Amino acid sequence: MLKKWGVMLLVVALMNGCSAKTDENVKEDAQKNESKVEQTKVEQAKEEPKIDLVKIEKEKRQKYINNIVTITEKTGVTNKLIEKLLMEANDNTSLFGDNKWKDAIRNGYKGIGNDYDTLKTYPQQHIPDEYKEHHETLLKSYETYMDSGVKIILSVEELNSSKMKEGLELKQKAIELLNKYTNDIASVPDPK
Repeated sequence: MLKKWGVMLLVVALMNGCSAKTDENVKEDAQKNESKVEQTKVEQAKEEPKIDLVKIEKEKRQKYINNIVTITEKTGVTNKLIEKLLMEANDNTSLFGDNKWKDAIRNGYKGIGNDYDTLKTYPQQHIPDEYKEHHETLLKSYETYMDSGVKIILSVEELNSSKMKEGLELKQKAIELLNKYTNDIASVPDPK
């Protein structure tokens, strides 16, 4: 019986010893795995580029502004040509009957209409969210300017001074809307 107890004690001791050794191995393996996981996370963090949302937003805004400036500068050049033609006609009223002069006025407004179409079809996803409302103001400015052109062209063809006055008033309103757009865009805070 003693022999049985001795064998039993030996088996229990061995099992406890093995179990303790197994626990140590498990703990060591767990620590190694944790270390590998942490090392992998660090390596991934080094490899993956960080997305700088502020930088992306600033670039989107700058691209939008650059595109709008290009379009509005073109419109500005055409507008100066139209103003010059109208001033010439103011000094020499016989130009109101000159077809080349009339065509130049029409072509000027046609060019501005093309700029307006470009602005109307500007992709919405390329307009920064903070600028979308202001973009609508810009479109309203161009729409008003085109209405002004219709009145001015009619006044030239009909020799109607009241339509010319209406056209010039609409043009002034369009300029005010453009100034509002410019001020509103400038007042939008930088992304943070």
